[in-house]
Amino acid sequence: MHQPDQLHPDADSTSVCLERGKRSSEVDEYDIATTITGTVKNNCGRDFSYVEIDFKLFDHKGNVVGTAMANQTNLKAGETWKYKAVGVPAYSNRFDSVTVY
Repeated sequence: MHQPDQLHPDADSTSVCLERGKRSSEVDEYDIATTITGTVKNNCGRDFSYVEIDFKLFDHKGNVVGTAMANQTNLKAGETWKYKAVGVPAYSNRFDSVTVY
């Protein structure tokens, strides 16, 4: 079984070639969920069968309250993925990792 590559903010060259664009986040009007949107462009020169992006979610005191995650299958070389990661309501968020196969 192939193990995924876990890509963290300061990781290897694969994380550099998966270009993360600007992101935005908002808590919905009913205070039910945080939605984080943005883009990831595959500049790696190879296709990936699976890509997942994860964010940590924090309350106003800096406590971790959850995770927001989005995934995509079959991200081809040169393609840009517009993701939408959803999690619990949060005061702030931070990019955590990208997993690729």
